[in-house]
Formats: sequence, C-alpha cells, structure tokens
Amino acid sequence: MLQQCASHVVDALYKSSTLDTARRPIYQYATELTLSTIAAAISVLLLAALLGNALWGVIFLVVFISLRLPGGGYHASTYRNCFVLTNGVFLSSFIAAALLNQISNGIVFFVLLGSCATIWILAPIPNPHHPVSKQTLCKNKHIVRGMVVVGAAFTLLGAFFSFHSLFSIYSASVAAVAAMMILAKLRGGI
Repeated sequence: MLQQCASHVVDALYKSSTLDTARRPIYQYATELTLSTIAAAISVLLLAALLGNALWGVIFLVVFISLRLPGGGYHASTYRNCFVLTNGVFLSSFIAAALLNQISNGIVFFVLLGSCATIWILAPIPNPHHPVSKQTLCKNKHIVRGMVVVGAAFTLLGAFFSFHSLFSIYSASVAAVAAMMILAKLRGGI
C-alpha cells in the first residue's frame, strides 16, 4: 500500500514537471521513506495523546529522529516492520519514562549518563544498505557527540529546575536510541 501511494505521488510529479526518467527509482524510494516516516510520527503522536501526554510524544520524536539520523542504529527490513518497531520503541520509552518519573533524579541521571556514553562510543553506526563516505561518518560522529553533550546538559539543567517529567522522557528517549545502536551491533552492524 505504501509503495502504491508513493507511486501515485511520483506519477503526479512526473505529470507536472520534466524529470529525468532514469531517476524515478530515487524519487520512488524517497517518497516511500517520507510517507513511512510521516505515518510513524503521526502514529506516535496519536499514541502519546491517547496515553494522555502528547508533549512526551513530541519530545520522543525530536530526540529519537535527531539522534538516529546522524547516529544510525538498527533498521527494520520493511516499512511495516519499521512502523511497528518505532511505535513499540515509543511505547517502551513512554513506560520507562513513567517509571523514571516516579524515582529520584539520581537514578534517572545514571540512565541518561549510560545511554549517552553508549551513543558516544557506538555512533555512528552506518546502514549497510546505504553506505556513506568516511568523511560523512566522521562528520556524523561529531554531530552526534555534540548533540548528546548539549542535550544532556540542557536536560540536567531542566532537572535541576524541577522539570523531572521532561528529564524522564528525554532520558528514556536517549536510552531508546542507545538500545537501537546496541541492537544494530548485536545483529551485525559495523
């Protein structure tokens, strides 16, 4: 179904402009990826709203997507599996954040610290199906490390000013990214 929707979008692009027909597979893939990402994001936001905390859904998506794009991690084999996995990871993060929200900042800090250390060490994990240059990998490593440091610093500052709930969902989201990286390593990632 996703491929059919993407095909209709690409057909409409070709009808409204003069595009190189040799590049059609690229447009098809990009459209499929975009539609899949939008569907997963909408689903996460709907789940968060149904669970009574839409803000946690937004925070999860911002953290998860921004760290995973340059940092990599496990990739599902199909769009459907990716959709299910993303929603499952969100639900796990939501539950973890709710549990972390009930305990002291000290324990949440160690979860965040361990997750940040994992990402610092493992990132970036390249997708074997979409190789990138060594220069891009090096750039991504610096980006991810900078994001981890800045994000953790702001989150710790927020925890200091009693934003424990936000500290909890941020920490759970970073832990989810770290878990996806560990899963990629266990499944044979580079």
